[in-house]
Amino acid sequence: QQQFPLDIEFTSTVFDRIHRMPIEYTCTDNEYYPESGFEFRYGEEKSPPLAWTGAPEGTQSFAIVMDDPDVAARDTVVGGRWVHWVIWNIPADVTELPELIATTTDVLSIGPTTRQGTNDYKRIGWSGPCPGENLVAIQGSAGKNIKTAHKYTFKVYALDTQLDLQGGSSK
Repeated sequence: QQQFPLDIEFTSTVFDRIHRMPIEYTCTDNEYYPESGFEFRYGEEKSPPLAWTGAPEGTQSFAIVMDDPDVAARDTVVGGRWVHWVIWNIPADVTELPELIATTTDVLSIGPTTRQGTNDYKRIGWSGPCPGENLVAIQGSAGKNIKTAHKYTFKVYALDTQLDLQGGSSK
């Protein structure tokens, strides 16, 4: 029986598990709400900087998937998890990604076989969340609509191989 310790620590310099994703990394339709007290800005649709440590011995490559697990519970049309980003064959010696990864199938700036897939927006690479779109009205106990935000998850996979997938493949 094999055991795989879960020691990979995944971080970003721009957000953590407590804070919301900064607007720069959301979709271009996203905007600060006037009542927020912040200057008015739109999302910039750029991927966030990411870093990880603690990969197991024998790691040959990494893959990252960012998705929204709340879609299935709130949208009967979509079902499942809404995928915002799929990137794979990140070389084992690469432990961080800069912000604004090109939205191309081949990402040679990261590695010679690094590829990105098609997300659920039917686009290649990163498609930032649209919190304005993803605030869903649900019926509250007092009969009022309550807006609820979605959660987004980043998963890093340490693989013992390189994936033999064409760029543009889906999750």
